[in-house]
Amino acid sequence: MKLLKRLTATSSLVRFSGCILCMAAGAWAARRPLDGIVAVVNDDVILASELGEEVSVRLYQLGPSASKARDVRAYTAEVLTSMIDSLLLIQDADDHDIVVSKEDIKPYLDEELARIRGAFASREEYQAALAQYGMTEKDLVVRYRKNLRDQLKIRRLTDQVLSPRVEVTEEEIRAYYDTHRAVLAEPTLVTLREIAVAKEASAESKARVRRKLEDLRNAALAGGDFAALAEALAAEEGGDFGSSFKFLPGEAVPELGRAAAKLRPGDVSPVTPGPNGYWLVRLLGIENDRREVQFVHLELRVTEADIEAARAKAKEALAALARGELFADVAAEFSENEETAARGGLVGEVDINEIEAEMPGIAGAIERLSPGEVTPVVERPEGFFIVKLEERREGREVSYEEARERIKRLLQTQKLALEQKKYLQGLKEKSYVKTFE
Repeated sequence: MKLLKRLTATSSLVRFSGCILCMAAGAWAARRPLDGIVAVVNDDVILASELGEEVSVRLYQLGPSASKARDVRAYTAEVLTSMIDSLLLIQDADDHDIVVSKEDIKPYLDEELARIRGAFASREEYQAALAQYGMTEKDLVVRYRKNLRDQLKIRRLTDQVLSPRVEVTEEEIRAYYDTHRAVLAEPTLVTLREIAVAKEASAESKARVRRKLEDLRNAALAGGDFAALAEALAAEEGGDFGSSFKFLPGEAVPELGRAAAKLRPGDVSPVTPGPNGYWLVRLLGIENDRREVQFVHLELRVTEADIEAARAKAKEALAALARGELFADVAAEFSENEETAARGGLVGEVDINEIEAEMPGIAGAIERLSPGEVTPVVERPEGFFIVKLEERREGREVSYEEARERIKRLLQTQKLALEQKKYLQGLKEKSYVKTFE
């Protein structure tokens, strides 16, 4: 569990996508839309399965809290619009005879596969994860290669057709510098170590909730009425019960979608963990890729006893530091952020302004430290923290000459986005685009 996070953003050319372009569609306009097709774009189609996969990937990247807060149907419509825009640009790249070879793709593909493999503890764990989604590495390579080819085509179209239309003047650069000096200044950077203890349900609470759902599952498999049992359990535990929930692939929260994915009508899923509880799902039926399920979801509730136990653990860690034990050793023993604990609590170099924006209480405690000093236990809604300041590099204002190229790139990017928007509108006006519910 990661509580105090690195706040510097990283980017990659690759973002996994299932947008597989197939089937000529010239005749579709005069016919009823066939099952599974959500959009026709000139001579290409977008399938419901492709849209569902893309929505799932994007929701996963947003994280559980952001995903839960979204209106999934509205978000699905946004994603479909994005996929249509990309497809129009890819088709236009083909019209401009833009070609991307396997050799062009290979460096990006190798980098991404290495990143994915490196996220698993072993080759066996990696293969098991692929198998869970019914894939082999060959399948993964095929999907990534297609996605990369499309992204590189769009990038080359942008470079060859749109970028030459964008001009940034010296006056525009100077005006931006004069208006944004404070933003352009180099921030104060701090190198930190952390000990993080989460406020979370105890192992006993987790086991109790799981056991309740296992008992319900066993009773349903023995012939009991799943809906009646699930509704009663949800009422007893303050959980959620759904008597009839219908969704297309990608529309449900990931845990519910995964639990239902491999079921046949009448089946009851295993107990499925999620970020804040457990799910049990019964599949009622499937029609045109739309699944209908009943479900019960029990949240894991953090009790006052759980919070006090976390507080006591954090205080025990602080006492160990007071006795002179090394911060790295104490972090390895007590911290529940596995990623930083493995590095002796090392978070790395972080912009103090970004910590202030996201975790003001911790930022305030850090501001009072000199290098080598440690904060007291700091409480936040998600847990308790002890932070050590390793190093502090004060920020400074940058000169126009230092900032000029950065500003120029920024303004070029902004103008290019506007140019692409106008260009896309022109493509839409001369293209055949039709979407289906």
